[in-house]
Parts: sequence; C-alpha cells; structure tokens
Amino acid sequence: LLPLTAFFHSRFERTFARYFTPRHAFWKTFDAAWLGASAAAVRDAALRDISLATFQRVSAQKCAAGKIPVAAVCHRLGAGRQLAVCLRVCDLLGCVVQMADDLVDWPADALRESGRTYVLCEAERRRRPGEDTAGWLLREGLRRIQRRCDGWLDELSGLSEQLGCEPLGVHVQQRRRRLALEVEHMRAVLGALAPLTGPWKRAVNEQRRASARL
Repeated sequence: LLPLTAFFHSRFERTFARYFTPRHAFWKTFDAAWLGASAAAVRDAALRDISLATFQRVSAQKCAAGKIPVAAVCHRLGAGRQLAVCLRVCDLLGCVVQMADDLVDWPADALRESGRTYVLCEAERRRRPGEDTAGWLLREGLRRIQRRCDGWLDELSGLSEQLGCEPLGVHVQQRRRRLALEVEHMRAVLGALAPLTGPWKRAVNEQRRASARL
C-alpha cells in the first residue's frame, strides 16, 4: 500500500493548495493534524498500558486528519475565531468513535498480540480475581464506557449549540442512540454466554495442562 499513499497524498494536498497560499495559517493546522494522526497511529501500536489520558492524547488522535477539511472550511468562510471550537469538536468525535470501535472489536483485539486498547487495559486494571474481560464488561465495564462516551457527547451537544450547528446536534443524538443500542446488544450477548464461560474455561485450562505435560 505504501506506493499508493504517495498518489493519494499528492491529490489530497493539491485540493487545498488551490485555495490557500503557502504561507496561509491553514497549513499550520494541516501539518499538525496530518503528521499528528500518523504519529498517533505509530505510538498507539506500541502502547502496552493505555490510561484514559493516554487514550485521549494518543489513541483518539488517530482520527486527527479529520481536522483538515474542517479547518479549511473555517478559513474559507472567515470563521477563524471558531476554529479552536471546531477542532475541539473533532477531538471529542475522535474519542467517541475510537472508544466505540475498541468496545465492539474487543474480542478480535484480545486475540492479537498487538491488540492493546483502552477497553482491554481497563478490564485488566479493574476485573476481579478470576474474572475475564467479558465478565468485567457485563458487571460494570459496559456501564463505565457508556457513561464516559455520554460525557463526551454531552460536551459535543453544548458545542453544537455554541456554534449554532443544528446538523452536529442531530449527529450527536444519533451517535448516542447508536452507542446505547450497541451496549445493550453486547450486554444481551455476554449475558447469554455467561453460563457457558465456566465449562469453556475449564476445557481451555485442561488443554493447556495437557500441552504442558507433552
């Protein structure tokens, strides 16, 4: 894929070069967001313990390139004073999107050696002795994660009012409903599987003991 990135990057940057001179303030945001998203992806892949602060500072910033077209629109419309608020909107959306992705994909992430996410790290920190990630999610994890996302969505709702941006407010409500549905679906699935986890764990442990004896 590496050769393709050069092609798409040249077309991507050329679009903005039509509207902004080389010294325009837009390019400061362009460089910070474009390089920041790449750096965040590299750092996130190497993290072994992800706190909430690290999640917001690194993991969620993988979406930072979305700030580029937002900044372009602000500058083109002469809304530079609102740029900081709009970039904060991007940061909050990045947190919500990445957290929802980590939640939905946690079984696949748990199987990958490099699949360290905030959800999995938080489960390790908070689960009880003998409790697995699924058990922690069912007991309190889903509620914690939904509450955290709701906090970000509340702030987004306030910013949509500050900006007078009705479509953003509608999007926030859609995100909130979608998250609630995903959490309820996962709670139902984990609840249905909970009675089976005991026999499954015993079978896995027995298989490990047998392999060790060999």
